[in-house]
Amino acid sequence: MAGVLWLLAGLIVGDLLPAAALIAAGLYSALPQLQLRGWLSATLATRLQPFGQLLAITTAVLALVHLVIGERSLF
Repeated sequence: MAGVLWLLAGLIVGDLLPAAALIAAGLYSALPQLQLRGWLSATLATRLQPFGQLLAITTAVLALVHLVIGERSLF
């Protein structure tokens, strides 16, 4: 039972961070479109804009770490 839990945790956690970073980067790049459609207020869009560079760097680092480590578990 512990082996199954360890395997599931490795598969979920191992791919969760890169996937979440890519989703966040995609949502950030869609900010103007979301604002145009009225799904996002103008004040929230202006508050989120300064995080673009940090999000891009974080996504690149997580993608690189995921490629280097691959299937190896972090714990």
